[in-house]
Amino acid sequence: MKKRVFIPVIVLLVLLSLTVGIYVGRSVISLNGQTLGGPSFHDFAEVNMEMTEYVSAQYEYMKRREQCWKNPSETMFYGEWEPTDIVYVDRLPLHGVQGGGELTKDEQENLKAEFARREKEKIQKIKFEQDQIVVNDNNVFENVRYDMTIFPAMDDYLIHFTMTLADIGLTEENGNYYIFIEADGDKNVKSLDEEWSPDNSILIYFFVKDENTIIAFHGSWCIEYKRVSYEGGNERPAIIKG
Repeated sequence: MKKRVFIPVIVLLVLLSLTVGIYVGRSVISLNGQTLGGPSFHDFAEVNMEMTEYVSAQYEYMKRREQCWKNPSETMFYGEWEPTDIVYVDRLPLHGVQGGGELTKDEQENLKAEFARREKEKIQKIKFEQDQIVVNDNNVFENVRYDMTIFPAMDDYLIHFTMTLADIGLTEENGNYYIFIEADGDKNVKSLDEEWSPDNSILIYFFVKDENTIIAFHGSWCIEYKRVSYEGGNERPAIIKG
């Protein structure tokens, strides 16, 4: 009985070792720089070079495409703005914050309020112009693009879990339509690595509440900004017919 069991086990082990040996053998590099049944080091080098050239070409293409983008010559939101208030903090817990799941509800709310306060203090003044965004008078971002979406007012429309348009003051009573804007730009850097730095780019989402008020949207909280000047802007409110 023992021999009958032992022989199949030996055969199984031999087959397994052969299978593993073949698999490993196909992955081992031989002395002449070739893999058994696979591409050579030179082939890998060529692929990597082609990928590098492709990424560089795509990068340059995207930069040229952004340079061809034309923002409106004048809009109501062009001008200088200063933060005045944190108008809303969403009630739901924060996600992705270390230890966030262990905090009490009050601690989570306080944490979000602290994040909102820091964001409010970080940008003391922001100026939107056709071709650039200036933060705190000295940080200039170019290659600016404004993507604008016009949407009808709906008091109960959710914009972030429990946060509604009415919660941030975009009510049906005050207007039939509102505008949501995605503004992005980057500093005039010289290399791809530099441009990937978070300090060299800006992305801000905001709603235009009226000619003197915008609401910056940061996901879990919203910050109100009031107009300081119309520099580069237009005092006439936009008239949108529905």
